[in-house]
Amino acid sequence: MSDIVDTRANQAGINEHSSSIGTNREIIIEEFLNKHIPHRLAVNRGGVILDLNGKESKQIDIIVKSDLGLNFKEHDIMFDCIESVAAVVSSKSNLTGDTLDQALIEIESIPKMSKKVIELDTFMIAELYKKAEISPQDIEDEYIYEFITNFPSTVIFSYKGMELPSIIKHIKTHYTGKHIDSINIPTLIWVNKKYVISKLRITSKNRQSALSIYNSNKDDFIALPLEYNCDEEIKYIMEVKKLDNNDKGLPFLRMIGLLTSYNTYNNLKFQFDRYFR
Repeated sequence: MSDIVDTRANQAGINEHSSSIGTNREIIIEEFLNKHIPHRLAVNRGGVILDLNGKESKQIDIIVKSDLGLNFKEHDIMFDCIESVAAVVSSKSNLTGDTLDQALIEIESIPKMSKKVIELDTFMIAELYKKAEISPQDIEDEYIYEFITNFPSTVIFSYKGMELPSIIKHIKTHYTGKHIDSINIPTLIWVNKKYVISKLRITSKNRQSALSIYNSNKDDFIALPLEYNCDEEIKYIMEVKKLDNNDKGLPFLRMIGLLTSYNTYNNLKFQFDRYFR
């Protein structure tokens, strides 16, 4: 798959200076996603994400959303409710320091979901209550909290880019002194056929093992988001992996896996009418 995308990029003139480069690189990713994502999801090329309070993200290259969400279109710009967004992709021809900063700022601009819009199906609450020792309200709160701290998945994809030591240094520099909400740290930063940097979630359940792995392989991780994450309950580290011939296609599988996992929360109901109140 990585070779196909690379070939398509060369055919489309991604590596040349052209006014259509941005459109070409997004079309390639859009076509790949449309071939593999679950039917309940749809791909929009270009758009803005908004929350219940009217906060808007910056322009996003590719938005993958649930078919249950509402569409708002104004002056040929598509606006999507954050609660319906499964993933976003910032697509770059060449990942330099400047284009990486641009992509990170785009992801940081994505607003948070509102619990007022989301509720858990009552049948699901009853089923979970049979197995739990907490109240139905706590069950619903935990389920929704899990959802809103995992989505949308955020991917920075580039056809080529700076070398791995340079991007690690640049990521650390970008986050120094900043307080970034955990959901606004990229899920994947990925240069085709070269490397992928993945956000790993640290919870109370896996904290000891995750930190043990980190401490024994520090060269394979970026720990800065741990320090500069203003969410005290959830922490993240970023795993660094150089891609070789055997695993250069794995990031594609990872991205599809992230999108498929969105559909596992099919017991949630969304009250999009609140956007009109």
